[in-house]
Amino acid sequence: MAEDLKHAPIAAITDSDHGAWNTIACCFLIVTSILATVLRVWVTLQRRNQLGLDDALFGLALILAIVMSIISQQMVHAGLGQHQDTLSSKDVDTFYKFHYASQILALLSMYCSKASVIFLFHRIIPAPGPRGLKVLAPFIATCGVVSICLVAFQCQLPKPWILEPFSCSTRGRVHYVNTGLNIVTDTLLAVWLVPTIRGLQTTKSRKLIVSVLLLARFLVCMCDGGKIFFVSRALQSEDSTWSFLDWAIMEQVVVHLSLNHATLPRINSFLRTLHTGAAASTIRAGTSHTRGYGQVSRPINISEPRKSPLQALRNTSVSSSQEHLHLPQATEMSTMVIAGDDKSTSSAGKGFPHDQIKIEQTVEISRR
Repeated sequence: MAEDLKHAPIAAITDSDHGAWNTIACCFLIVTSILATVLRVWVTLQRRNQLGLDDALFGLALILAIVMSIISQQMVHAGLGQHQDTLSSKDVDTFYKFHYASQILALLSMYCSKASVIFLFHRIIPAPGPRGLKVLAPFIATCGVVSICLVAFQCQLPKPWILEPFSCSTRGRVHYVNTGLNIVTDTLLAVWLVPTIRGLQTTKSRKLIVSVLLLARFLVCMCDGGKIFFVSRALQSEDSTWSFLDWAIMEQVVVHLSLNHATLPRINSFLRTLHTGAAASTIRAGTSHTRGYGQVSRPINISEPRKSPLQALRNTSVSSSQEHLHLPQATEMSTMVIAGDDKSTSSAGKGFPHDQIKIEQTVEISRR
């Protein structure tokens, strides 16, 4: 009878080694981010949408997040989750180097995710795009550069990676600043587009869903707020390899949550509806043109839902509204609405009653 072979576990949690918690978090977060990316690409291909700059930045953020998690896992092999007095000086130095690299990669990934969301704003609603690119993008880019520089010089040269709180020149306080900047930029991303969405011509339920998806970025802010507690506790301890464990886990959670949130608006089923709503809002703002018939020419105000078309046109003799709506699929629609009176005639040559409305619609579809 063959004996059962016993295999050693990939990671084990003991009283003196808690590093396996980081391994579990690393594997779980990488898998979820890859699944979110696959879903994003699949939905994009199903709708035959073109991949844009927002997708490229998202892909870069994904690669950086995965590399960051792998390096965080290397910290476990260097002593993360173990007491520092049980490790060699070489292992401790390697641990600090991995932690230093993971912090920089985390910032790069998060700010690439933010940039992806900004360019997604421009894709969804082109109207506020220039404002977003001229104001929001430079501000977030500046915050990203400042954060990376703060981490790069977190401690004195020639070894800025050795973050021993009681011997480091800054005592690690730069990480509080970085967390604050991350919360501010995520808050701006969460609320930046909501006022514009509220003004779109679409149903309230659709506007609510899209707004909730964007406001869900506050979850990243909440995780960042929770991370401050673990950062503070780690920077007040002399046992860095032991106390940095919770910080390392929360850092990965924030990075991958920021990345996955950038996927939510992209895969939303109402993305195409937003395109149409934005175009209709542009028409309402005055980009459409009208052609009058008779003595009075008055376009229908589509922003007055309480008035019926008959009431809106009752005081006019003959009027028309001709609107061209360019859809993403290169579809052009032209609709003419004419209020009937005694002098109006139908296509059959008969008089048109005063209390009725004549609607003529032409639809032109061309694949460009």
